[in-house]
Amino acid sequence: MNKLFLTIFIFVSNIIFSQGDWRQFLPEYDHLPKGSEVTKIKVDRFNNIWFGLAGADNIYGVSGGLAKYDGHNWEQFTTRNSSLPDNYIKAIEFDLNDNTWVGMKDSGIVIISNDSIQKADGYKQYFKKGTAKNITADKKGNIWILFSSVIYSSVDYKPSALIKYDGINWFNFNLDSLGFPGATVLSIALDINDNLYCGSYEIIKKFDGENWSSIPNFGSDAHYITFDPSGKMWIGTDNSNGEIFVYDGQDWNYQIIDGYFGGYPTDILFDKDNNAWVSSYSGGDYAFAKYNGTSWQHFNRKNSALLWDGISTLDIDTTGTLWCGTPFGACTYNGGSWKYYHSSGGIPYENVNKVVVDNQNNKWIATDRFGLVKYNSSTWQIYDKTNSGIPFNDVNDIVIDTEGSIWVGTGNGLGKFDGEGWNVYNENNTGFPIDNIWDIEIDGKGKLWLTTFDKNSLFSFDGNNWEVFNSSNSMLPQNFIGRLGIDQDDKIWVGTSDGFFIYDGINWTNYNIENSDLPDNWVQCFAFDSLHNSWIGTANGLVKIKDNVWEVFNPNNTNMVGWDINDIAIDLKNNIWMGFYWGQGITKYDRHNWKHYNNEFESGSGGIDALSIDFDNNGNLWIGTTFSGLLLFNEDKIVTVEKYIDLFEKSGQNVSIYPNPFNSQTNIAFTLNEASTVNVKIFSLTGELVTSMVPRLYPPGESSFLFNANNLTSGIYFCSLEIVPISQTQKYFYTKKLLLLK
Repeated sequence: MNKLFLTIFIFVSNIIFSQGDWRQFLPEYDHLPKGSEVTKIKVDRFNNIWFGLAGADNIYGVSGGLAKYDGHNWEQFTTRNSSLPDNYIKAIEFDLNDNTWVGMKDSGIVIISNDSIQKADGYKQYFKKGTAKNITADKKGNIWILFSSVIYSSVDYKPSALIKYDGINWFNFNLDSLGFPGATVLSIALDINDNLYCGSYEIIKKFDGENWSSIPNFGSDAHYITFDPSGKMWIGTDNSNGEIFVYDGQDWNYQIIDGYFGGYPTDILFDKDNNAWVSSYSGGDYAFAKYNGTSWQHFNRKNSALLWDGISTLDIDTTGTLWCGTPFGACTYNGGSWKYYHSSGGIPYENVNKVVVDNQNNKWIATDRFGLVKYNSSTWQIYDKTNSGIPFNDVNDIVIDTEGSIWVGTGNGLGKFDGEGWNVYNENNTGFPIDNIWDIEIDGKGKLWLTTFDKNSLFSFDGNNWEVFNSSNSMLPQNFIGRLGIDQDDKIWVGTSDGFFIYDGINWTNYNIENSDLPDNWVQCFAFDSLHNSWIGTANGLVKIKDNVWEVFNPNNTNMVGWDINDIAIDLKNNIWMGFYWGQGITKYDRHNWKHYNNEFESGSGGIDALSIDFDNNGNLWIGTTFSGLLLFNEDKIVTVEKYIDLFEKSGQNVSIYPNPFNSQTNIAFTLNEASTVNVKIFSLTGELVTSMVPRLYPPGESSFLFNANNLTSGIYFCSLEIVPISQTQKYFYTKKLLLLK
């Protein structure tokens, strides 16, 4: 049949803006405050862990600040709950009196003593403003402070300032007269004899309390300086190879350079066994490493439970536990065991890539950096690298198979979770480059289909064998291959940056802006309703295809508000729901009217960036967003799971449907605590009643019957049970989604 191209321009006058009923789920930040980019970790002699965070105080709320953890309790210091003048912390140090010195980005220095905060403004006799980049205390009670971006006046600026405080007086060192290139000091450190070392461009200078001298034969930029337990000086440079030099007072040791390529270090620490731990903020596979004096061991997010490959700060507590600060929170490492410190509960991160609702009405949530989350409307369960066999903490997509197993596509392979254990598939054990998975779908035969982010390929897996499709053996382009869809006929729809492709198992067909009415070649999502309409979301509007007739919808020819469609979901009445980029929220299209829903939450994003949408068994829409967390929405009123499930469980009843998804037949089983009348109805996705069993009285205990769906087509259905115990008139309801795959 020849394809007929027809673009139908529909102008709808009825445009509705509404709010509906919303609920927002965000991390519970009473451990590390919201905005948990950790800039500094410092352990005091009482083993309290101090966290300096990057943040701000503006119209959207407060983030960042200072946190203290004693192993049991947390204390928070921000501009909202204390006299802390700035929420962007750069440096932390402790003096001989156990006072905590805190350096800030824009507001100088404060001293915390018994939770009382006082400003330390003595340096302002020399200049008006600067970032307290580094603070260190010597054994004599002197405090040494390195400032950067120093403002003396509106016309007088210096890149650095070096300040000393002896407990009474403040001293400023003239960096120009001391010969530092461009009056710049990049780093400071004290040796075991309290000599001060200052690193700069191709020079290191030493101050013994009276005189300055230069370290000979050093020709790199000293961005970081520290000393090991034997007194040797370690210098981290900003060379492209991430070089580390060691100086023993006479000779430079170059052997340690080989094997560490993580960029210039943010911290170098030494444990009780004299192992060196090196961190870099630059990211990559070598950004965190251990050196045992002979060889290097590298840690990254693929071979450990690090929150991020780049680490901004390190410290070791009195138990030997290593604390790592990252742009997304803190984690600890101790003898191979990892633990996270980023939020106290709930969803672990505000960026939700995918939300999928299973047949038990559990919400499965894919997050960046913090793994897979299960939410059953009352409790949160997190599966990450610290407590499970998940292959990676960056989860891009989720799909649920006919056995109820959860498949997750991550940045480091494919994971299958059967409720107890994990199977992992990656290039190492499959021979296929499936490490960075972008999208996953399952067809009616149970075959898995997936795309990868950077390999520009489509893969299939039948449980035993893998097959790859790319530009060398199919019509697929060499450019980006992204989202997938599988229609009622088991055809595979592949979205790319060159339009979309349909694969029927033998032949490929491509539709793009040149050979069809597709409004944009960047195709981002698919959906298929029970009326056999195919819906395609693009970066430039919505497309509907049925019987080779095309309809194109966008803000130019309809009252749509958004253009760039992330995801499409279809409700029980066949209404089309779209989630948009660029803070444009969600839209419902009932084939007559357009309803737009949006809201500005405390994240200050300016609106909802909807990455993923899915309906639960009660008709609520779950929305995964960028930086607004997980959202729950209903046009009328949110129907909580407790209204049905908890009420049902309180009646003492129990229901299970297995298998589900199913092929033609499934068992509907239930347990009654007393004799009850049971009425069973099956509804289509559009809400049409397709099957109704004759109500009958069942005895107490277990009962079941076989539901035969031979006369029904593949698709989504809903099973509704109404139970009325003989001792009361109260009705108990149970509704469950069924997936029929033929």
